[in-house]
Amino acid sequence: MSKTILDLSECTKYYSKMYKLCDSKHFSQLCAEIEEMLLKWSTAQNHYSEICKKNLAEFFTYPSNHISALKRLESEKLYHQQLFEKFSSQLEKKKDKAFKAREVTKWDLSTDDLKRHEELLNDKTAAFKVMFPRDNHELTNLQNNYYFLANYCYSEIRRTNRSEMLRTRQNFVEFCEKN
Repeated sequence: MSKTILDLSECTKYYSKMYKLCDSKHFSQLCAEIEEMLLKWSTAQNHYSEICKKNLAEFFTYPSNHISALKRLESEKLYHQQLFEKFSSQLEKKKDKAFKAREVTKWDLSTDDLKRHEELLNDKTAAFKVMFPRDNHELTNLQNNYYFLANYCYSEIRRTNRSEMLRTRQNFVEFCEKN
């Protein structure tokens, strides 16, 4: 934009010379004033451009570093979500297959649960709760890891966005006060 204004200034300089040659003093003076105004405007635009180049690069560096860290955190959360969902579906299939086979001895039941095996064979929901306790424990651990990361990711994104919003506001106020 500054270059365009500078070019306009050159045009008015040309017209000013033309009107001087035609002995039109008023138009010549008007063109000289327009040229001077355009030169000042071009200089001011160059000044604003330099301020923006200096401040905007710094302004966007910090947030881009935060965004890359948040992306890594989000990918870690997605990885744990996939682990949890995959293990959950595999365990569900394993339990369903074992329940249909009706071989209570292969369910890794505790002694108390083995005593009530007849009841468990008739109640699928109750059987699924006590079947394969080590796998259930592993599933709970995977679920807790996923939930922790999901909650942490959410809170970090909120904290970072709030911090960035406040920092951006402060930078804008300072930038406006300088100019």
